[in-house]
Amino acid sequence: MTMRSRFSAPARKIGAGVAASALIAGSIGLAGSGLAAADTTEEDATNQEITEALSSYLDAANSFDYEGFVAATCEPEVEFMNELIGKLMNGADLEAVWDRAQEVRGEDAPQIEILDITDIVVEGDNATATVTTQLDEREPTTETVQLVLDEEAWKVCPDRSEIDVPDEEETVDEATTSDE
Repeated sequence: MTMRSRFSAPARKIGAGVAASALIAGSIGLAGSGLAAADTTEEDATNQEITEALSSYLDAANSFDYEGFVAATCEPEVEFMNELIGKLMNGADLEAVWDRAQEVRGEDAPQIEILDITDIVVEGDNATATVTTQLDEREPTTETVQLVLDEEAWKVCPDRSEIDVPDEEETVDEATTSDE
């Protein structure tokens, strides 16, 4: 059995709050880094904007801030997450799941933090960044995160082309794991 990446659905059947966390908060995390304004090149400024976009995405995910998530995420990703949540959770919508998760998460909820951001590559309105994150005391993970420039702001926009939204009859386990 193979678990999907942190940009995929959760690998086991779990409750609404944890499912939302695994689907979204599990995606990426960052801590901001500062650049001196006077010494900033166009490339530095773009890299800073991308770092801030990733940080905003993580902040929203860690706090289950639905409006912040929507602001930091490309529209196709928000639509994908709504469709996936709806099918996995009997028609629930993403905002309702986030609201419920925020209510039940507790003070000691796991938080994702950035350990490193490297290899930012910008090609027109698309960018990638290699991001190393850690959830609590677990092993750090490194992933390439995709972003798009949308409405003059960088937004996280994972490639979901290889992920099938499960049929309504599929269970969470069937939809989130596969045999090789």
